[in-house]
This record gives sequence, structure tokens and C-alpha cells, in this order.
Amino acid sequence: MNYFKIIARMSMASGKYPRYRFILNNVASKVFTFFGLLVLVTFTVLIIHLLSNSFPLFHSPKINYIDSYQDYQFDQYIGTTVVAGKPAAMGIKNCRLLNVPLLAGDDRDTADAIRLSCDKQWLPVKQLDTALAIASIDTNGLIEFYRLQVSEQTFRLQLFASFFLPEPVKSRTSFGQHSQHDAAVWSIEVLDQHIYIALSTENGESFIIQKTLHSVEAPSVKQAGQLKHFFPLAVTHYSLLQTQSTTRIVDSANTTIQTFNPSLNKSVFRLPSARGFIVFDETSYTVYGLFNDAGEFKYIAIATHQEDINGIPASIDFDRQTGAIFILTDTSELLILNPNTFEVVYKETIDARGQSLQSVGDFLIMSGQDRIVQYQISNIVGVATWQSLFSPVHYVGYEEKGFIWQTSKVTAYDQAKYNVVPLIIGSIKASLLALVVAVPLAAGSAVFTAYFASEKTRAWLKPGIEMVEAMPSVVIGFVAAIWLAPMADKHLIAILLSVISLPFFMLAGVLTHGFWSSRQFNFRSPRRVLFAGITLLLILLFLVFNLGIYLQQVFVNSNATWAIDLLATTSLSKSAIVVAIALGIAITPSIYSLIDDAINEVPKGAILASFSLGANEVQTLFRVVLVVALPGILSAVMLGFGRAFGETMIVLMVTGNTPMPSWELLDGLRSLTSNLAIELQESNAGSMHFHILFFTASLLFFFTFCVNSLAALLKSRLTYSASNEH
Repeated sequence: MNYFKIIARMSMASGKYPRYRFILNNVASKVFTFFGLLVLVTFTVLIIHLLSNSFPLFHSPKINYIDSYQDYQFDQYIGTTVVAGKPAAMGIKNCRLLNVPLLAGDDRDTADAIRLSCDKQWLPVKQLDTALAIASIDTNGLIEFYRLQVSEQTFRLQLFASFFLPEPVKSRTSFGQHSQHDAAVWSIEVLDQHIYIALSTENGESFIIQKTLHSVEAPSVKQAGQLKHFFPLAVTHYSLLQTQSTTRIVDSANTTIQTFNPSLNKSVFRLPSARGFIVFDETSYTVYGLFNDAGEFKYIAIATHQEDINGIPASIDFDRQTGAIFILTDTSELLILNPNTFEVVYKETIDARGQSLQSVGDFLIMSGQDRIVQYQISNIVGVATWQSLFSPVHYVGYEEKGFIWQTSKVTAYDQAKYNVVPLIIGSIKASLLALVVAVPLAAGSAVFTAYFASEKTRAWLKPGIEMVEAMPSVVIGFVAAIWLAPMADKHLIAILLSVISLPFFMLAGVLTHGFWSSRQFNFRSPRRVLFAGITLLLILLFLVFNLGIYLQQVFVNSNATWAIDLLATTSLSKSAIVVAIALGIAITPSIYSLIDDAINEVPKGAILASFSLGANEVQTLFRVVLVVALPGILSAVMLGFGRAFGETMIVLMVTGNTPMPSWELLDGLRSLTSNLAIELQESNAGSMHFHILFFTASLLFFFTFCVNSLAALLKSRLTYSASNEH
């Protein structure tokens, strides 16, 4: 026997046995209490889940020491990679390439090795990604490039390029096994399908060698004087070349593109995106980013921060997932910078000293002359700052500061931008414009059904309007996207002509109706006259719309310049106007129902008292009914705003989903809700993108909660004030 039959029998027996009534009441109260608490617990769990996935953004990242390895005396340290989730050091020792796991205990003695030719000189190759590569140079000047393929099952070298060094370099530099520790300094890098080699020889000369991968052309070589810094820059195939006296941007032909002030002769490092660089001073640092000025590429200062850095920056690397910038100074001070605003979000002096820093997965590896130190990176998503989320930021590639939400990367050198202001503006703009459409429709309908219409008319008209609220929002969005948006673009001039003429038709109709009713009916015209006027207005709008279609065809066929320019430059299909119409229709029934109830709850005695004092229906409406119902009306409008703010499908289907921080009516938008629907499934769990999406969901919940609470509070306060006055 189920639970409900037991309750039914107990209720039937309560008449004969009163004690069953007390048992029934006790059981019912426990059941209702349980389900009430279950609802509260469910909402509490949801809120905790939202907030717990948002809080990591506002806790600074941490660097925790793991272990130090002093027994690896590599002749040439190559770098570190991750194998099966664990870091492994790569280096050359005694003509062998070693793959040594960075593990504690006896396992650290386990290493894979590849025998290398001792007749060649072996050098590390830099790349922007985490893949490692090395180069070999033989006594004939043949340089070969190998990628290291490392996994649990594979450890081998793969040749991907080779060429002979040009004659000026070959004749002035020695190669082979006797050159492993000579005074020549090599810097080899692969970027953008190009190989860049900077060589400073033992006699003080410097050469820049460039070679395009998979090209049969001979490498180019330029003499560069005494080099301090050299690194290639992405997109433009330019390079930064810094000597003792100048800092220049040069192209592949060594032609100077841009010259900087001599004060730039400080510590210079390339940005992780390879589209700019950072110049460090004793008390500040300045970031320069690439900017395309009408086809002319140049590097402009986009950010300057005053920061007392202890020591001179010696190495820089970045996190591949968040773009966070790691900087190590020669005094062992470690800094972490935000990748967009370049603020310092973490600073700490570590116990070890090293010459290079490498970020590999969740690990930070610092290498020195005699040891390798391993650190664990925790909460790296904490590099997000309030400035990067809510303030205008001068991004690389832009001339001025701006609000940009761009999580997708067009190229490997782009940096994701997580500024939520465009999403907030999109949600507010769509909601406000929806109210512009919905409030007149809802208020006018509610005034008619609750005040002017008879009880019989209200009985069938009010449920009919409320039934529209049951229509799925995806259906409204589908109709708007398939029919309304294309029609708005196709008949642009007709729509503009109809919108412009509507106020004049309404004004003329009101004046005509008032003058005629005063003459014929002593200001008490029958309702059929009003309906006839509305029908006439609709017919006139229909005729004006078709006239606009005809005029548009005439203008286009006659090659009218203004009409062609208007149709070519103006689009309504993905604008906020179409979103406002569709979203306004969706929220109209809910606002109407609340306003209708508020007007219908006005005491009849107040209305009759107004009539007894000689006021007519319109005067009573504005002076009594709407004043008394004002708390309910304002509450309905605010609840409608919250409903529009939380709408997803209509905004997702109708707008172009362009996150633009613009209040223009003809510009597109992307709301917080539609952005969650679009990007949450594309984000990786635990990534910065993932946590920021949860943060936007928290903002959405907080905003709608505040709006609904304020609406309820406002209604209760105004109702209380009105009751005290009466």
C-alpha cells in the first residue's frame, strides 16, 4: 500500500478516531517541511557551486617548491618537457642526449639516452610552444635541426630542416667537438616557419642568419655589430635588434623599420604572443605592442607600470593555457604578470638562483649552472584581475584602450581577452530595449482589460493574452530569426517609413476622435468608435508599409545614391532592434498579467468616490487607479526586466552574438546568458575560460536576484505607504 492511500484512510478515519487527525497533521507537516528544506538546500548547493568556481579568479597564484636536482651536470641543458604528467629534463652529456625524469628517490637515476655524434656541436633551439628541439653543426658548417619526440613509449629525434651556414659565418667560426665551450654564443629560434640564428663570435663580431623552412633559397646573413638582444617578432617577420648604442626593428633584409629612444637600452624581453616586447627599468617597465596603422606596422607603448623590481630580469616564459607571464631576475625574484594588463599579480623571492625559467604544464622549472629546481604552480587562473575583467585595456594590436571579449584565437600568437563589460552592456541593452516594446503593449492591454473592458470581455481576453506566455521562447526566436530579421533587411525603407508615420497617425487619430466625440456624443463615444479608429490605423499602416516597398523598388531601379548607400550600410537583421521586438513580445504577457492584477486590485470604492466627485473615466484612471496601482506596475516592469535579462534562446538566435561594448541600436550584441550557452561547452574544465564563465553566471544570478528582490521590496514599501495615507 502506497503512502497516499495511507493518508487517505487516515483522513477518512479521523472522523471516528480523532487521534488519527493529529497523526495526519504531524505527518503532513513533516513532509511539507522536508520538501521545503529540499528546495532551499538545492538552491544553496547551486549558489555554492557557482561561487566556488568563481573564487579562484580572485586568489593570487602560488609557486610551491617541490625539489632540487644537483646531480645533473649537463654539458648542454636543452629544456624540460612533460611525460605522463611528470616533468623530465633534457640535456646533453658525454655525447648523449638524456631524458631524465624529475622524480624523487631512486627513480631519478632512471634515464633514457640517445647516442649523439661527438664530431658535431649540439645546441638548443627555442620555440614558442612546449616542444623541444636541438641543432647540430658539423665541421663543414652543415647545421641540422631535430625535434624531440618524447612520450612513455617514444624517445627519438626527427630531422625537420638542414642547410649550410653562409660563408662569412663559416670562415670566422670554428665548429665540431672542439667548439663545445668556445667563446661563440649561439641563439637559435624557430618562429612562424622561419629559422633565426644570432651568433656572436669569439672576436666580437655578430651575425644574424635567417632561413625559411621548406624553402630552397639560401639563408640570408647580415652583420649586426655587438649584439645585446635579438629576437624575432611574429606576424610581420620583423626582428628586434639591440646593440650597445641603438634599438631597432628591422625586416628580413636588415632594413630599419623603426628606431627607439636610446633609453630603451635596458633589459628587453619578447612578449609571449611574440607581437611585442617588454622593456625593464630599475623602477618601472613598459610594454610595446604591434599596431597596424593603415598597412604600416609599428610598435607602440601600450602599458607602463611602476614596479620596484629587485634585480635585473634574466629570463621570461609564459603559461600556455592562461598566458600568464613568468619573470625571473638575477637576484632570484620571481614575478607573475597578467597577460593583458601586464600587472604584477604575484611577487616572491625564491631560495634558488638560476639563469633560465621554463613553464611546463603545472610546473615551473628553473635551471642554473649546477642544478635544476622544480616548482608547482597552483591556481594560475588567479592572474585574472578586476582591471582585466572590468576596465578598458590597451590590448596588443589596438591603438587605444577598449573593452573586448574574445576567447577564440585566430592565430597561435593571439591572446584571449576576457573583459566582461561587452556582455554586461549587451544584456542591459537588450533588456531595456525589450521594455520599450513590452511596457506600452502590456500596460495598454492591462488598462483596457482591467479598467475599460466589461467582465465578460476580460474573462476571455486576459487568459488569451496570458496563454502567449506559455509559448516556448525558442519558437519566438525561431520566427524572429527566420521571418522577422530577413524581412527587416529586405524592406528597410518601408519599415523606416512606417515607424516615422506611426506617431503622426496616432496624434491625428486622437485629435480627430476627441473633436468628433465632443460634437456628436458629448465626450462619451461608444466603444465601437474606438475599435473602428484602431482598425483604421492598422489599415493606414499597412498601406504605408506597401507604399514603402514600392518606393524602395523605385529608388533602387533609378540608382538613387542615398537609397543604395542606406541599404548597403544599414542592416537590421543582426541589430538590437530585432532583438528588442522579439524579446519584448516574449516578456509582454508576464508584465501584462501583473499590471492587470495590480489595476484590478484597486478598491472599487476609490473609483466610485472619484466618479461621485465629477471625474470622468480618464481622469479617474490617471488620478486614482494608476496612482494606487503604481507599486504593482513598477514591480511588474522590474520583474519583466529581470525576465528579459535572463532570457537565452531569443537573444542567441536573433542577434549576431557579437560582443560589442556599444549602445547603438544598429550594432549587434551578446548577452551574458547567450555567451554561457555558446562557450561553456567549449571551455576546458579548470581553465581560466571555464572559471570566468562561472563568474559571469554568478553575475547573472546576482543581478536577477537583486532586481527581483528590489521589485518585491519596492512594491511592499509603496503599498505600505499608500495604505498609511488612506
